Amino acid sequence: MLGASALHGAELPLRGQRGQGFVLPDDALPGLRGLSRGVMADTYAMPLPDAPGQLFIGATYEDAAAPALDAEQVWAHIADGLQPLSGQLPATPPASARLFCGMRAVTPDRRGAIGAWPDFAALRTPQAPLREWPRLTGVHLHAGLGSRGLVMATLGAELIAAELEGEPAPLERELLDALAPGRFARRARLRAG
Repeated sequence: MLGASALHGAELPLRGQRGQGFVLPDDALPGLRGLSRGVMADTYAMPLPDAPGQLFIGATYEDAAAPALDAEQVWAHIADGLQPLSGQLPATPPASARLFCGMRAVTPDRRGAIGAWPDFAALRTPQAPLREWPRLTGVHLHAGLGSRGLVMATLGAELIAAELEGEPAPLERELLDALAPGRFARRARLRAG
């Protein structure tokens, strides 16, 4: 059982990122009618598996602390991004479109944090490479992926499974360090001297 002291000295700077999109019938957008899988350009469209004939199109990337974009601004952003895939979309959202708003957690570098959680209490030399930092046994993090959650979910799960089983990592060492949850604390400690 871990207590609050296990997180003493931990730094994982997450911020909120708003994402807005629309759920609508695919027949409202002829260029996307009958879509069987997701497509992506600057924005994306994907069929909803539990709602045949319905699409989700999105999404914006808004700072959670800023005022939210209104429906027309959201539509304009998404329509502009989808135009190469779907052709020209209507200038305003169809009456059947329902606005959706969600929040994502994102790290400042937008990479996310995937891997073993450092044992900050046992750390003696913050200058050591991240792979040499002591780790809390069995504690792993897979968070802060922001809009990359769908893309990174499987890779992150494979990475954590490999760590837990003592198998070779599916990524090169430099990429593992770039995703390591302890990288923010390491930077902060190195800056502090």
